[in-house]
Amino acid sequence: MKVYQRNYAILIICLITQLLTACSKELEINGGVPDLAVSLADKTYKAGEPVEFQFTGSAGLISFYSGETFHEYAFREGRTVEAGKLLLSFNSNVQYGNQANQFSVQVSSDFNGNYSSFEHIRAATWTDVTSRFTIGTNATYVASGVKDITDLAVDGKPLYVAFRYIYRPSAQYGTRRTWRVQNFRLISSTTSLGDQTIGDMGSSGFTLVDENPDTEPAVSTITATTLTLAGTAITPSLLTSENWIVTKAFPTGAIDMGPDRPIPVKGIADAPISTFNYVYEKPGTYEVHFVAANANIDGSKQTLQTLNITIVP
Repeated sequence: MKVYQRNYAILIICLITQLLTACSKELEINGGVPDLAVSLADKTYKAGEPVEFQFTGSAGLISFYSGETFHEYAFREGRTVEAGKLLLSFNSNVQYGNQANQFSVQVSSDFNGNYSSFEHIRAATWTDVTSRFTIGTNATYVASGVKDITDLAVDGKPLYVAFRYIYRPSAQYGTRRTWRVQNFRLISSTTSLGDQTIGDMGSSGFTLVDENPDTEPAVSTITATTLTLAGTAITPSLLTSENWIVTKAFPTGAIDMGPDRPIPVKGIADAPISTFNYVYEKPGTYEVHFVAANANIDGSKQTLQTLNITIVP
């Protein structure tokens, strides 16, 4: 009986050992190293017309780096863009009323980013840059011009842009005016990437901060297309009151853009393909990369195909 128990224990140990060995063995990658090859009928194509890439061989996954900005294989691990010139522009107009000196453009590098109270606005240091721009004088929108505000950037600190509106007692200073701003745009003009928009009407995070929201609330508003600045609707107004529309924090130094991303061409579940079409909109010379891979949960095997292509007008 003891011999039987010992043999049975040995058998169980052997079975467990075999199971552990089988579980630890990596699964073979179906297809092994991809044999995909990519070719072109020509090396020069026109902008706006399809470029047809031809495939022979196969791969479970195919990804495409077009060579365009943000789709470059060389930056697949990450891209950092140097600090550029900060160029600000917008359109403005003004209607109604007659009160003077109500509207101004302000820039700060030490605002703490807290929009919950006007005291945080008051505590920051703001530089009035209104004189750098062309400002509307009537109901017709006027382009401000594209103006450089790089001199206001401080190393290691973000930059905030604000539109300030002051409303003084109407009996003494006259009736309120309504100012509107559209087409706000802040550009970082870089050597490596050219002009990159870092803030516009949809991405600048505009926030309204009112000095007296409980006693004489402003009627300023923010929409997707227009910033409207106006004083209180209470008549007669008794307070000198401010309301500001302030952007989010804009980076002023080098910017980590993260990795460039490939364009997916084929997934594992997709049927084999023999061609892939892509349209380049801008003339130039592009270094194209196709990454072919066969993969499973344990890993992948890849091949890389590189081509050069010229796009003409």
